[in-house]
Amino acid sequence: GENAVLIQRLLGSYQNSLDQAFDQFDKAMNAQQWDDVKTVAHTLKSSSRSVGAIRLGAICEQMETLVMEGDVVGISLLATKLDDAVADVRVGLAQHIDSASNQSVVA
Repeated sequence: GENAVLIQRLLGSYQNSLDQAFDQFDKAMNAQQWDDVKTVAHTLKSSSRSVGAIRLGAICEQMETLVMEGDVVGISLLATKLDDAVADVRVGLAQHIDSASNQSVVA
């Protein structure tokens, strides 16, 4: 019904913003532009938590802290965890969007 359509739109919007933010994150990491890394991490933290991607939100919060502390080694190590968390979220999003799509057809 209407809820399934709303959920599908919300998750689709989050997926688009996740893809854009992750691209920005990669560019900022490669250029070692730490303020940009922090900004993207902050944005991802909030949006991820709002859709239930709690692990990704927590990693983004840790990333913000490491940037503020100037811990470049920690940032690099955590970036791998962030990559993994984003991959997991993308899988979950695909499953939920597909599920919501099927529900809207059935309902």
